[in-house]
Amino acid sequence: MKNVIKILGIIALAATIGFSMIACDSGGGGGGGSDSGITITVTGIPEGYIGKWGELTLFPDGGGQALTALRNNEAILIPSSASVTFTLLHFSVDGSDRRRFNESGTYWIMLDFYENKNATGMISYYAVTRAITEGANTIPFTEF
Repeated sequence: MKNVIKILGIIALAATIGFSMIACDSGGGGGGGSDSGITITVTGIPEGYIGKWGELTLFPDGGGQALTALRNNEAILIPSSASVTFTLLHFSVDGSDRRRFNESGTYWIMLDFYENKNATGMISYYAVTRAITEGANTIPFTEF
């Protein structure tokens, strides 16, 4: 009887260790990047756009789904500092999946300015092709 209890205890311990290893994140990232995502800060925005609303969209070089940086589904107010940081989100086609985007690569980047936060009444847009890396990226407005 003692041997049966000892064997059951060993099986339970082995199962616990096995399930712990399966459930535990190894930290490898699997090539998809981290949850930190990508941000793009645009600096030196001209005075005429201060108080207007901005939106940044990335288009993968060579085609693919566009990535849009919005805050709460609205364009971002351009502050008096003339610098704004856009956090990139990856949207599913139906809009149900919104997660931080973290795939480095070369993108065609479009910066739009609008009269209002609903991203209507476009004033103008600018574009640049640029390599973007995971984490924080800075692009001076003069490069657009």
